[in-house]
Amino acid sequence: MKTRGFILALIVVLLAGALGACAKDAEPSGSAGPAASGSPTAASGSEFEEKKDIEVMAWWPIVVKPEDEVIKFINEKFNVNLKITVADWQPNIDNLAMRVASGDYPTYALMPWYWVGDLGVQYKALVEDKVALNVTELAEKHGFTRILDQLKQADELGVNPIYADASGDYYSIPRNDGYPNPGLFIRQDWLDQLNLAIPTSWDEVETVLKAFVANDPDGKKNVGLTLNGADGLGTFDQILTAFTGVHPVGWTKQNGQWTHRALLPEFKDGVKYLHRLYEEGLVDKEFGFLKASNAREKFTTGRAGMIIHNANGVDYRDFIQVPLTQYNSSAEVTLAVPFPSGPKGQIRASGNPYGSTGILFANKDEEASVRMLAILDWLLSDEGTNLSLNGVEGIHYDLQDGKVVYREDKWQADFGGIEHHFIRHLIFPGIAKEQSPRVLPILQDNYNDVIEHGVREEIVGVNTENTAKFGPKMSEVYTKWITNFVIGDADIDSEWEKFIAEWTSYGYEDIIKDIENFEASSSN
Repeated sequence: MKTRGFILALIVVLLAGALGACAKDAEPSGSAGPAASGSPTAASGSEFEEKKDIEVMAWWPIVVKPEDEVIKFINEKFNVNLKITVADWQPNIDNLAMRVASGDYPTYALMPWYWVGDLGVQYKALVEDKVALNVTELAEKHGFTRILDQLKQADELGVNPIYADASGDYYSIPRNDGYPNPGLFIRQDWLDQLNLAIPTSWDEVETVLKAFVANDPDGKKNVGLTLNGADGLGTFDQILTAFTGVHPVGWTKQNGQWTHRALLPEFKDGVKYLHRLYEEGLVDKEFGFLKASNAREKFTTGRAGMIIHNANGVDYRDFIQVPLTQYNSSAEVTLAVPFPSGPKGQIRASGNPYGSTGILFANKDEEASVRMLAILDWLLSDEGTNLSLNGVEGIHYDLQDGKVVYREDKWQADFGGIEHHFIRHLIFPGIAKEQSPRVLPILQDNYNDVIEHGVREEIVGVNTENTAKFGPKMSEVYTKWITNFVIGDADIDSEWEKFIAEWTSYGYEDIIKDIENFEASSSN
């Protein structure tokens, strides 16, 4: 059966990573309804005559408990019994892969970007095997206009080649994650102790790192800047972007011609900067072995003064702030906002706001899938947004003089201190970074800095035989050489051309032609 091809393709990706009645919307999209902009009301389950069991699978940092009041609210409103299966990132993906292999599909699941990327082989297999339902067709049939609007927005941002088939139909709902939100975390108490300001440029970062390492405020022989390097060089790419002005994906149009940032002289300058940090002992010399959790552990135990890391609520609080204060109650952390500038000015890597996607799986009971789509469509309404950001009035919050006043104990119990409830994670969590009243001001400032100064991919959706054939090898060669340049195992000046020659030998000219053809066809 075709599903075997899906599993074989999936195994390859996982190994690489180790390196009717329900046709009616509870509140039809066409009309906001009396409670659309106010508090959610759940007394609409009667519109769905038959109760449906719905299973949702996703990654999430906290457990969604059966007594969760937001889930209970949705169960009542849509006459469903939601079973929420969540796990950390990789366990969730592994579990989902096994479920797909056995044909035991959930109703809805979040799929990671590496399954989907430019209609990746796993995603294509799900579509071809008719395991993934045609979301465009279902939304049009049942009048889910908010879902259709989300698909239209994806079209307008030019990412439809990633998610839609040749006819333009979507077999998933591209999830707007908001813009990727990295940050440079710094020990504020070390800055204060050494009478230093938050650095605003990468030259100033180097100066601060020298002071951190030389003075070693916590007496732990700190390594200066630590970062995740075991899963690739993405964290270094935040620095390199400030030198090149080009997104880490690398393909860029310069003076009317397509090229790659690795061929720009500014890129070489950036690599020299990283090598200097390494040689002077200002960047963690174990970076190539560190996963994000390893780097965090160094930062939160006084063995590093800076870390490049995701800067979302749960990352800031649970992964950085709480462990740091447990280690040292007087320790403080801050973010470098605005992000440090480089030769290209106030520029940082951002990317496209779409990263993952939600798939409705073909089960024996299609009505359950449509019911799930009704829930997702409603979550895009004002009422659904209010539920996912604030909770249920009278349980998670009260309205006093028109303002939301949280019942902290219950809100924390069901939201876990994250800016939005799990249920928003399934469809459109990016909005929480812009609308949630619970976002810390410094995180909001960092996110606004990403929006204002982030550079994005210059071309999206190029997926050809050449990119599939040569892309992995080009990435491997790039990682090998840049790592060796940084740590000094290869000399930047004398061996740079050797690196370029090897890297471009893997289909570079063919991919450039594919990009040019894609650009030409997209403009017609």
